[in-house]
Amino acid sequence: MADLDALQKAGVTQLRILGSTEGPDSEPWRIVPSLQPCPGVYNAAVLDGFDFLVAEMGKRRMRATVVMGDEWAWSGGHAQLVRWAQKQAGPPNAAACAAAPRLQPNISDPSWRQRGFEDIPYPGPGGNSWSDYQALSGLLYTTPAAQALWEKHVTFLTSHVNAYTGLRLSDDPVIMAWQLANEPRAASEDAKPAFFAWLDGASRFLKAAAPRQLVCAGGEGDTAYFSPSQALAASQAMPALDYVTAHLWVQNWGRYHPAMTEQAFVNSTIAWALKYVAASAAEASRLRKPLVLEEFGLPRDLGSLSPAAPTTRRNVYFATIFRSITDSAAAQGVLAGANFWAFAGRGRPGAAGIPATSAQLCKGAAVPGGPPMRSFTGAPPDWGACFTDQGSRPAACSADSWWAVQSAWPPGSPPGLDAFLGDPPHESQGKRPAAGHAQSATLTLPALCLQAGTLCTAPTRR
Repeated sequence: MADLDALQKAGVTQLRILGSTEGPDSEPWRIVPSLQPCPGVYNAAVLDGFDFLVAEMGKRRMRATVVMGDEWAWSGGHAQLVRWAQKQAGPPNAAACAAAPRLQPNISDPSWRQRGFEDIPYPGPGGNSWSDYQALSGLLYTTPAAQALWEKHVTFLTSHVNAYTGLRLSDDPVIMAWQLANEPRAASEDAKPAFFAWLDGASRFLKAAAPRQLVCAGGEGDTAYFSPSQALAASQAMPALDYVTAHLWVQNWGRYHPAMTEQAFVNSTIAWALKYVAASAAEASRLRKPLVLEEFGLPRDLGSLSPAAPTTRRNVYFATIFRSITDSAAAQGVLAGANFWAFAGRGRPGAAGIPATSAQLCKGAAVPGGPPMRSFTGAPPDWGACFTDQGSRPAACSADSWWAVQSAWPPGSPPGLDAFLGDPPHESQGKRPAAGHAQSATLTLPALCLQAGTLCTAPTRR
């Protein structure tokens, strides 16, 4: 509740929260415990946490966008639904699945292997590429059985009665909108027709399940790594989609580097971001729909993950984006709001096996008077890592192996740490990583992901 109080005090009126996570909880790259550890089986504690969050948001006059799926692995997502569908998944022991706060299936047991709890081509340490993973995830759009699992979950959650308010979620005014998925996309040009057909059918299904609330797709828009399936106008024109979404990641898209000069930051990063927002607004205007910029962010100065590091450039960047929203509202434009990435509250990142930050690892400043850079022999420097840091990742340690779930932290770890703060498990917490990776943020409630921001028809000032 303290984190919600802080958001309310800051003037935040709307949160993007995750309403769908799939198990099993023993899989890599997952936020655990999951809401649905097995097909059709729900973790009562996580569901209760969701109810409590929605109820507390209502007390603070906040509104929510609830995300009902994910293109990426960190929540289970579409790939898990596909595997469950392909293997006609069902838990070996439904009662145990429902009762366990953290399901730990035995992957060596054939009864689990036959039910879709493995064989997902995880990239990175799994030895596969992101294309391999996206090919599986994209099969949702051509697999009716997987779509049926998604629809079953939609029906379950929209018809669920909140234990704290007594309201069906489809009738609760706290829920402003339902979102089909986080960053859905077709895996190839050939898959585009099926993808668009799913967007149309799924949005109609959600609208029928929750007719009093808005529906959006969760698409990224015309990103720097543009693919035809992500085209804002084509992928979000479906009549049941009430507003348009876009994501903006200047560092992922090669428009920002923490080491760039101040002039380059202004002339390249800021200028390009404003052009991107304007172009997205123009596309939304042609669709005659409002636009929400629902993901954007920037790291701390010099890319540091330390809570002590300054946020000079981030402050300028955020002020610029928020100003574009208030200017649009003043001009009655289509840009209706934004959700910045992300809010971690009082939490701090925790990890297992962090190499000590020592004098021999910290080399001389990159520029006269600048902070030192930490690097390992033969590895590129890790900018800003030597701020009295807590959780910075040396360049020699890959993001895929750096973070560990809380249960794996060594005895005596500092209190107040949280496993996932602003990013999903396979990424360095608190920092936007390589292009193409999805994001999340936690509010110390298990498997409930938040993004904070404002969404309003008139400007909200802090």
